[in-house]
Amino acid sequence: MNSNDKNIDYGELAEWADHDMTLPKDSATAERGDDAAAAGKALLERVGAGRPSLAQGARISGVSPKRQVRLPQPLSNKLDELAQRQHRKPSELMREAVEEYIPQALRVTRARCAAVRHWVDLATKLTGPASPRRRPRAKCGRPGSVPYPGGGRWA
Repeated sequence: MNSNDKNIDYGELAEWADHDMTLPKDSATAERGDDAAAAGKALLERVGAGRPSLAQGARISGVSPKRQVRLPQPLSNKLDELAQRQHRKPSELMREAVEEYIPQALRVTRARCAAVRHWVDLATKLTGPASPRRRPRAKCGRPGSVPYPGGGRWA
């Protein structure tokens, strides 16, 4: 089988390796099944395989969870072009964009919640306390759940 073959059935290859592959009779290194999996895991733990945590550079402890995102092709092309121009990886640009976006989005959310509270307080002062059935609910903190004083919801 050629490594350039796009139709490789990895499940079939794994099945062959686990059950049908013949091993040398006197092999001290060839293992199968659970023994092979355990040996592989032990080897990876010994050598510290895997990517280093991104938190190490930021001087914080912890792991760096992997997140995946799907992008429309034109946006993906723009990201790749920008990364190439800046001699950086697309993942670096995406991390930087998320780091800049989150604090800004949190500020906007807090401002929207403050505006809702202001409108509710103003309405209460003008019309008196609302009955429990008609009391507006300010569900600040969940995206898309902040009620808009004029009806509807904040975008």
